[in-house]
Amino acid sequence: MIWKVTEMGKHARGNNRYRFLQESGTGEQVAFLNSILESSTEYSIVATDLAGTILAWNEGARRMYGYEAADVVGKATLALLHHPDDVRSGQAKTILDEVVRTGKWEGTLRRVRQNGEEFTARVTKTLRRDPQGRPIGITLISHDITEQERLTAQLARQSRERSDTPAVLVVDDDLESQKLVETALTELGYRPVCMPDGESGLAAATKERPAAVVLDLRMPGRGGLEFLDRFRHTDIGGTTPVIVWTRASYLASQDQSRLAEAAPLVVLKGRGGVEPLVKALQACVPASP
Repeated sequence: MIWKVTEMGKHARGNNRYRFLQESGTGEQVAFLNSILESSTEYSIVATDLAGTILAWNEGARRMYGYEAADVVGKATLALLHHPDDVRSGQAKTILDEVVRTGKWEGTLRRVRQNGEEFTARVTKTLRRDPQGRPIGITLISHDITEQERLTAQLARQSRERSDTPAVLVVDDDLESQKLVETALTELGYRPVCMPDGESGLAAATKERPAAVVLDLRMPGRGGLEFLDRFRHTDIGGTTPVIVWTRASYLASQDQSRLAEAAPLVVLKGRGGVEPLVKALQACVPASP
């Protein structure tokens, strides 16, 4: 379908309506198109002639750029919306030429609001033609992606921080002990990963590939010794330090003999709080600065 701008309407302040008419369309089709354009508040939709003069300005454009339709329709060009650097460098003109030549341009541009605030938008420019196929103008659709870029940058930063922070797997069903260790390790620059039993601990070890493991012995389901046996046979288990942090009452003589080779570093709970455990961990794995 081919559409052309035939009437701008009265652009009183706060009234951003405009009309597009289809050359061979019905009033219902016209009303449908107008309703779409007016309801598109998340997207700026702007129509211009080939010289770039703004002919139509929807509510989304007003919200994004800050100008009322009466301020720009028939009075301003697209240069008003470009970043000044893009105008001076000729990039804006190059994009316009490409739209005229190929019919479409799509990309990311810096834009400027009425209050001078700069932001980033995803922009699509499409060539409009009359019923005879002759170019008559350009339709510009923009979406503000500033928040999306901020979140992407934040996730990237967190990912870098995550990769630089040594993970310590804490396998202990005692929630009070978990919380105590988690708080202490976080403050010291480690990234604690807490699991309540041996089974979930093994899964976390595969996913997180921890720099060290803090292990209780008595837990429901798969206990600490069974976790240790299986962990030592994984690709990282052979070299990863394991610190057994448990109560003296949990250490049977046969357990001590099994631990002597697989995890000789044992710290008893209740003696000095969490400090002995932290010192043992720091001796094995330095925290992030």
